[in-house]
Parts: sequence; C-alpha cells; structure tokens
Amino acid sequence: MKLLSSVDSKSNSVFEKLDKIFLGTPFKIIYLLFSFMTYFIVTYGTSWMSVGVWASAITGTILFLYRVIRIPNYIKTKRIWILIAFYISYIISLGLNLNYGYAEGVKALVWMAFHYYLLYACDVKQDTQVYKKEFHILANIYLAILFAAAIASFVMLCMGYSYYSIRGEFQIIGGFTWGRLWGVFTDPNYGSVFCSIGIILSLYFIHTWKNVVLRILYICNIVMLSIYVIFSDSRTGIIAIMLSLAFYVYALLIRWEKFKLKMVWKQIISILIAIVIMIGVYFIPKGVTAVYNQIVENVTSNQILENPSEPPTNNKVFGREQDLEDDISNGRLELWYSSIEIFLTKPIFGVSFFNLRDYALAELPDTYLITKPDGEVNNPHSVIFNILAGQGIVGITIFFIFCGAVFIYIVRRFYRVEKKDYHYIIVLMSSIVACGVSMLFLSDVFYVHTPNSFIFWTFLGYLMHYFRNKIPLPFRGFQKKEKD
Repeated sequence: MKLLSSVDSKSNSVFEKLDKIFLGTPFKIIYLLFSFMTYFIVTYGTSWMSVGVWASAITGTILFLYRVIRIPNYIKTKRIWILIAFYISYIISLGLNLNYGYAEGVKALVWMAFHYYLLYACDVKQDTQVYKKEFHILANIYLAILFAAAIASFVMLCMGYSYYSIRGEFQIIGGFTWGRLWGVFTDPNYGSVFCSIGIILSLYFIHTWKNVVLRILYICNIVMLSIYVIFSDSRTGIIAIMLSLAFYVYALLIRWEKFKLKMVWKQIISILIAIVIMIGVYFIPKGVTAVYNQIVENVTSNQILENPSEPPTNNKVFGREQDLEDDISNGRLELWYSSIEIFLTKPIFGVSFFNLRDYALAELPDTYLITKPDGEVNNPHSVIFNILAGQGIVGITIFFIFCGAVFIYIVRRFYRVEKKDYHYIIVLMSSIVACGVSMLFLSDVFYVHTPNSFIFWTFLGYLMHYFRNKIPLPFRGFQKKEKD
C-alpha cells in the first residue's frame, strides 16, 4: 500500500509540474501576436501571416493534446458545456451546407476550438494568482503593441499621410484616409475598440503599480490611444469606451472606502457619475476634432494666400458626415434585415456563417448583402445576426443561454470579491464589456480570431476560474427549518 501511494504521489508531482509548463502562456503570447498581424497594414496579406498561422497551429495543437490528457482539470470550467453545444451546432450547420463552401468554415473550427478550450478553459486546480500573473504578462504585451501602433498612427495623422493599395485579393487602407484615421490598422472600427480596451488596462496598471516611470508611460499610452479613438471616427469605439469606462468608474466607486454613504445612495451617486462620464466621453471627441478642423482650415488658407498658384500640401479635414447623411446606420440596418431574410429560408440550423454570401448569391441574389452599393459583403456585421443566419434557432438559442448563464454566474458573486482582487476583477469585466460592444456592431469574438476575441475569451476564462475557486456558492439543497 505504501509503495502504491508513493508511486501515485510521484505521478501527481510530475503532472503538477507539467501542468505549470503547459499552462499555455507561450501559446497565448504567440496567438495574441498573430491576432494583431491580421489587423496591421504592414503584415496583413503578407507571408508573415503564414508564420503566425503555423506558429499558432503547432503550439496550440500541442497544448490541446496535453489538455485532452488532463481533461478532468479543464472540463470543470463553468459553462464550458454550453460552448461545446454551440460548437456542435456549428459543425451541424457546416455539414448541412457543404455545397455552398467549407474551406473557411473548417479553418474556423480550429480557431473556435482554441478560443473555447485553450483560452476560455482554465485549469481548475491552479491557484487564481497564477492566472493573475499571466494576465499581467499578456496585458502588458497587448499595451506595448498598441502603444507602438498608436504612435505610428499619430505620426500619420500629423503628416496627413494616406495609404491605399491592393495586396493580392485584399484591399489595404491606412493612414488618414476618407476623413478618418485608419493609421496602421486595416479597420478603424476594430482599431478603436483595441485602443478602448488598452485605455482600461492602462488605468488598471496606473492604479496597481507604484513605479513613477511606469505610471508616466501608462499615462502617455492613454493619451495616444485616446487620440486614435477620437480620430478613427468609430462610433463602435466611442460606445465601447463609454460603456467600459462608465462601468469601471461605477465599480470603483461602490467599493471605495472613503465614499461613506449608505449603499442605496452610494449606488445612485455612482450611477450618476458613470452617466456623466459617458456624456463627457461622447462630447469630448467632437470638441477635439472641431479644433483640429479649424487648425487645418487655417493652415490651408495661409498656404493659399502665400502661394495662390500651388495647391495646399495638407488639407486633410476630419469627418465623414457625407457618408452618414442619408443613412445614420451606414447600411447596418439593411444588412441585419438581410440576415433575417437568409434565416427565414433555413431557420433551424442556418446556412453556416462563412457561407452567408455564397448562399445569398445562389438563393437570394436580391438581398442587401449582395446588392450593397459599394459591393457585396460576407456577413451582416453583428454577432447576433451572424449566428441567427449562420446557425439558426438552435445556434442563437445556445448563444443566449450561454450569455445569460455567464451573466447570472458573475452577478451573483461580484459583490463578494476580495478587496485585494477587486481591481483585477473589474478590469477584466470592463474589457469584456468593450468586447461585447464590438461584437454587437462588428463580426467579432465568435467565429473569427481578432485581438478582441482573444481578450474576450481569455479574460472571461480568468473571471470564471476566479469565481469558481474563490466564490463557489455551492447549492446545498432546500434546508428544512430545524425544530427547537
């Protein structure tokens, strides 16, 4: 018996060491870098993309295989079974629509598996502080990349630099183009949400780390990221920073010890302050861009006066009001309606997300997805409508069950978070709020791999792991009243 117990303890000791080695941090760093490659104009559509794909695929596959061996440690991740059901629903939708295409859909199976089982799923036997340390590493890599990107984009703004090219089958736009700042990002809407999350993370580290030099760097980062959000002219980005920052401030205030009020009044005042912040975040960009436009117009006027025969060298005026003049949604409402038209033709399992355009071309050639004035699009730019058309009633039902189950699980535990971890928890939640806004108005988080989807699944995994280990709230059954 002693010999057996000795063997078992040695075996457990080996697995404990391997569990730390295969926690997944190296893979997550590689996967995060790859996600940015798909949204930078210098790497998108280049051979560097294949390097990112293979590096992610190889390290991810090795990690996945190890987690299969240690599946009891990961299958206990809260709400993972709902994601497995969603994954199966996706496979069924893909299988039922193979005649409309399958290549991109099969690739997505790999990325979705990585999101659910390598990012979201956490080792339930690991201490929460282990994942908190990993969060610090990943968050600072994320911020370093964004800081460099924001500075490069700011230089393009100051120079009035505009970039447009065709790289293979891809259209690449950058710099200050069409009245908005794209910068080094291939899409200013995604870029602005990346920066919104970066602002929240920077605030966290300013609060957490006491080093003066580091705090100055994080403040500079906030300034540069804010400039990008403002000049990207992305309403998605503005809503993301409005809601995430408002929640962040609200959550800080309700647990601020110097804010000595009864809980009801504390809640009311915290909510009012959060609303004021939201209003400020909405109107400040308008003031900044108005000042910028005035400066540009003054410089242009002076150039014309000094050299009337020569055209002005820099007359980049901010704004795209002409694009939104006739349609405030910029075509989104029509795209959403188009997804409903597709859904009605195959309401149970849908047509599979990556087949939306090909299916519409074959079966609904007059739908807006195909007849959009500036060209066909491959999805309706909203996760809800992507899932509705792609996976039908089955997929959208599972999606809402997952969202509801996660929301209830977190809310029931939120006010019981330990003081030393509270700031860490609210920064995770604030970042997830920004990602949630992104997926409402963009194709994000589900199906595709972006920096936002990386942040969403990784941070949500940390949250669920923390609450499971620290605040389990086990159901003890209905207790009968004891007799005296």
